[in-house]
Amino acid sequence: MTWESLASAYLRWSGFSLRVFSVTVVATMTIINAVNITSRALFGVDFEWTQELLMICAMGLYFLSVALITKANGDIRIDAVLRVLPHGWQSAFGVLARLSALAFQCCVLWFAIDTIGFVSVFRTPVLEISEAVFFVPVIAGAADMAITEAIYLTRQFSGAVGAPGSGLSASRAH
Repeated sequence: MTWESLASAYLRWSGFSLRVFSVTVVATMTIINAVNITSRALFGVDFEWTQELLMICAMGLYFLSVALITKANGDIRIDAVLRVLPHGWQSAFGVLARLSALAFQCCVLWFAIDTIGFVSVFRTPVLEISEAVFFVPVIAGAADMAITEAIYLTRQFSGAVGAPGSGLSASRAH
């Protein structure tokens, strides 16, 4: 297998997995809310665990949904100034923007891994599960975004994909 075939397989697999995860989490959150609302309306009973579980689900959804945006090369970058620069400068700044995003995600990943050990001794108030659960989506999302940025950086160097934020339509077919 070549690097490009591995990269394409990773982008397809991880993109599909993130979509399935997102749909599953939204459906789960909807069901949890429906159960709690129904319970309050019919029986006057509020399940305290629902708010905590919804917060955990939301954390996963937030961080891993951002990874989907990165997969589409559609993340928002400030480019108003770049549009008035010559094409060569735009390409150079596009590479710098991608390198900056890659470095940022690697820092997030590093600090999240470093912090998870510290917070693992703390427990959530209702479900009493480790607060490390809040860092799992941060670690997964940052790792995925770093890998995706690295793949797109190599493709950007070869001219196969456009600058960050240009979407995938700027790329050649793979």
